[in-house]
Parts: sequence; structure tokens; C-alpha cells
Amino acid sequence: MKLTYETGVATLVQFVVISLLNVGTQVTSVVKSCTTEGGSCLTTAFSSTGYFMLIVIWFGLLWMLGYQAQQRRSRNLCLGLVAAEFMVFVISYHNAKHFPDLLSLLTSLADIALALWVIYLAIRLLRARGRRIVTGERARRRRHSDTPQL
Repeated sequence: MKLTYETGVATLVQFVVISLLNVGTQVTSVVKSCTTEGGSCLTTAFSSTGYFMLIVIWFGLLWMLGYQAQQRRSRNLCLGLVAAEFMVFVISYHNAKHFPDLLSLLTSLADIALALWVIYLAIRLLRARGRRIVTGERARRRRHSDTPQL
């Protein structure tokens, strides 16, 4: 199934993947803090839980924004989605450059890829201006079939 403008589906996939990867990242952070000497296990657990909740809320809001942009085909919602995903891209790129472990790097790279994918879909939806999005092949085939045969 090729997604051409389904920003709602793309942001749902982004929400699920990033939430699951961040569970692993936060658990790794807590375990690493608890196993080192002098590490404050309880403080890290609370801060990791708070950070995870912020991530889930942010990507949940992005999911709702992506769904509304798809349903309403609103130019302003598409621009808002592109801006929010660009912000996700910039933050994830910074995190990827300064990763503490391999799982954090994997999470940042997945976040970058998914943000770019959603931006691409939102721009396609934005360029359609509320009309139906078709691939170039179908449009060319239809144009040629409309010409009368001699």
C-alpha cells in the first residue's frame, strides 16, 4: 500500500514506533543509572517517566494534527504539520549527533526518517489544494486516452 497523502496514517505509525522505541530508551537509561555507583535510580526513573509522557503527548498531538490535515485538507493544518515535523527533525538530528548509546541513535534515526516521510506526505497534500492526489502515470494515461483515435 503506497501512501500518497494519508498524513493521519503516517503520524499514527510515527506515534507508535517512536513511543515503543522511547520505552526502550528510557528503560535503558534507568537501568544504566541504577547500576552505576552513586547513580540516583529513583530520580532517573521519575525524570524518564516525565520525559516519556511528554513525548507521548507531543506525538499524540502530531497524530491528531496529521489526521485533521488529512480529513479537512486544510492548507493551514498542513503548514502546521510541516512546521511541527520540521521541529521534530531538527531535535532528532541534534540527538543523533550526540547519542549516548546505540538504542538512542536508532530512535533518533527512526524519528528523522518518519519526520521526513510525514513532511513529504504533508507537502503532497498541501500541493493538491484540496483536490484528489493522483500519480503522474495515471494522469498521463488518462490524458492520452481522452484524445480521439483516428
